[in-house]
Amino acid sequence: MRKLMKQKIKNLKPRQVQKVLVFAEHGLIELNGKEIATLYWLSQGLTDKGIARALKNSERTIEGRISRLKRKLHCKTRIDLAITSFKYQLGGGARHE
Repeated sequence: MRKLMKQKIKNLKPRQVQKVLVFAEHGLIELNGKEIATLYWLSQGLTDKGIARALKNSERTIEGRISRLKRKLHCKTRIDLAITSFKYQLGGGARHE
């Protein structure tokens, strides 16, 4: 089930995903498609500028989205967000080379 969900999320474009519910340590968390796409690119090691280019948003929009993700997922740093993304299989997890 988890593998199937991961495949579906990975193949969807941000605008196709309305909402995803995540069972995390701090309870049920709701993420939208743009937040999942941001987590994906963040976990790939992109800077705010790189994420903004990939998602066709402004750098300031991405900074705000990352701040909201930190609050929602109870993370203090970008590294914590990437680790949480991998832990809960959000947005593609870690980089594969």
